[in-house]
Amino acid sequence: MTSDIMIRLGLSSFSISLILIFLSGIDHANAEPYLAIKAGVKCSSCHVNPTGGGKRNNFGSIYGQTTASALPPRSLWVTDPDNRFSFGADLRSNIEATEIPNQTNQFAFELEEVLLYAEVSLLKEQLSLYLDQRVAPGGALNREAFGLFKSKRGFYAKGGQFFLPYGFRLEDDTAFIRQITGFNFNNPDRGVEVGIDATKFSANLALSNGTPGASETDRGKQVSFRSSYVENNWRVGGSFSFNDADTAETTVGGLFAGLRTGFIQWLGEFALVNTDLESGTEVEQLALFLEANIGWRKGHNIKLTYEHLDSDRDIDENEQNRISALYEFFPIQFVQLIGGVRFSEGIPQADDQNTDEAFVQMHLYF
Repeated sequence: MTSDIMIRLGLSSFSISLILIFLSGIDHANAEPYLAIKAGVKCSSCHVNPTGGGKRNNFGSIYGQTTASALPPRSLWVTDPDNRFSFGADLRSNIEATEIPNQTNQFAFELEEVLLYAEVSLLKEQLSLYLDQRVAPGGALNREAFGLFKSKRGFYAKGGQFFLPYGFRLEDDTAFIRQITGFNFNNPDRGVEVGIDATKFSANLALSNGTPGASETDRGKQVSFRSSYVENNWRVGGSFSFNDADTAETTVGGLFAGLRTGFIQWLGEFALVNTDLESGTEVEQLALFLEANIGWRKGHNIKLTYEHLDSDRDIDENEQNRISALYEFFPIQFVQLIGGVRFSEGIPQADDQNTDEAFVQMHLYF
């Protein structure tokens, strides 16, 4: 958190308008890993997908309707365990204000996304077909479609199109840690994945095309690996990926950890990306993500984040820093209201690296 960012936070007239929006409404992002840290469970405890994200299982649905909500539910929405078909959805709609130096300020209403999930249970608790479909804005786009087999001993296997296992599955795809690694919700890949999901330990290994969202173009493949160990108050994990493509070889490695201290949940993740281009050029990037979640009251959460990016470690003074302050409110079941401000600082000649933002979001989910 640099002095320049703090000066802009306190003095610019635009910052004042951001704070007013922050106080009147309520993240451009809905970063859920802190909820797993708060509950002392793995992401797979709440989601159908063993690596987290997407459709919630009954435990995740009940948690969102009861523990996360400020008010008790009027009636619980749960899936009948004998029903072979189950569904879920996420809708996020935003009000966004953006200021980029030397450009016209923007204020807009945006439909960020509408996602529909479907699961068909072919063999109860063992074999299922899973779909994750983005239906708006724009045309329909498949994010995940895979068959999933689970054994009673905690082993699983899946094949099809899915998000590769890596680090914390933050909902905010604009986070530096999600951008430079390429592991985000815009980049599903096609392949196979196997893993073990034990009580405290999990490990996931995927072999995929290495061409997110597109058909294979060469013989090279991508290997992705993630493992973590979870205790009630803390967790630690590591990730690794290697993508062998004709145009470049990309190696990604990182560590992530979470800690609960009273009513505060802490998250941290570090990533190092090395890209060896076919031309002989080698680029090394570094990203750091830190987050504190202050759950001071049931249904309320204050989120503070700091991000750092070095987009080329061979170039001096090209770092970017970003801080965010968010407020999340779960007034009733199925509803999350989020709002906040974000201030970015980069090299002065890159206007888009010095963007200030404010946003209010309505998130409906089931």
